[in-house]
Amino acid sequence: MVAALAALFVLPANGLALTVTKASLQGGNLQVTGTGAQPNVFVIAESFGSSAGIRSDLQGNFTITKSGFVSADCTVVVSDTTTPIAVPTLSGCTPVAPKPVSSSLPAPTGSCVITPASSTPSIHVGDNGAAFFATTGCTGPVTWSLVAGSAPRGLHLGLQGQTGGGLTGIPVTEGTSTFTLKVTDQGGKTDYENFAVTITAPRPITITPGTLPAAHVGSSYQVNFRGTGGLPGYLWSAAGALPPGFSLSRNMLFSTRATAAGTYTFTIRATDSRGTVGSHTFTLTVS
Repeated sequence: MVAALAALFVLPANGLALTVTKASLQGGNLQVTGTGAQPNVFVIAESFGSSAGIRSDLQGNFTITKSGFVSADCTVVVSDTTTPIAVPTLSGCTPVAPKPVSSSLPAPTGSCVITPASSTPSIHVGDNGAAFFATTGCTGPVTWSLVAGSAPRGLHLGLQGQTGGGLTGIPVTEGTSTFTLKVTDQGGKTDYENFAVTITAPRPITITPGTLPAAHVGSSYQVNFRGTGGLPGYLWSAAGALPPGFSLSRNMLFSTRATAAGTYTFTIRATDSRGTVGSHTFTLTVS
C-alpha cells in the first residue's frame, strides 16, 4: 500500500521542486530533511494525527524535527504550499493496521449523540475540502477521535464549533474511506458513529489569467500566474520564445526592461505533484 501511494507522486525533472532527502520516525522522533522548497517559507510535514514544520532557509533547504510524532501508515505529506508536495515513507517506522470498522457500535452513554450521515461527502483530490459532523445533546466543547478505519490521506480531524467536528484538508489519493468516530463531551458522555468520505479524481489544471496585459518598450513588466486543479503545488515552465528581456521565475513572468517591440506567442505550463501538466498559450504584445 505504501509503495502504491508513493508511486502516485512523480515529480517532473525540470525546475526546482521540494525534494525530501531523509525521512525517519524512530521512537516517536520525526526527522524530515529536504531541499528545493520555496525559500523562507514554512514547510509542513503532516500525518493524520500529527504535524510539524519549520521555515526553509534562503536556499530552500529545511530540516523538520519533532518528538511524539505519530504516523500509522509510516508516511507524511510534506508541503511548502507552492511547489509539488512529497509523500516520503518514514524509515525506522512500523505501520500499524487500522482497526476494522464494525456495524455494531456501543450505545450512547447519555444524551450526547452523533448525528448519522445523510449522504457520503465527495471531495476532489487537490481541493481544499471538508466533511463535517454534528451532535445533539452534548455539553461542549466536545472531543473527537477516530477509533477504527482510516480517514482519507491529507485530511485531519478537528473541532468545528462547540459541539461539531470535521475532517478538513487537501486529499491526495482517490478512494472511499470508512471510519468510526467517537465523541466525548465535557460531562464524559460518549457516542460512536460510522462515516464514509469519497475522494474523486483531481479537477483539470487551469492557468489564470487567461490573457496578458500589453508590455511597453523601456518599462518593467510583471504578471503572476495562478494554477488551480490537479494536485497542488506546481512547477512552472515556458515553451516557445519569450520576448527579449523576459523571464519566467516560478510562476512569475517579468522583465526589468522590455527591449523589443513585437507580438510574441508562447505557452505556460503548470506541472502538479503527480506530473500532470496543464498549459495555456498566450500572446503578448510589446509596443
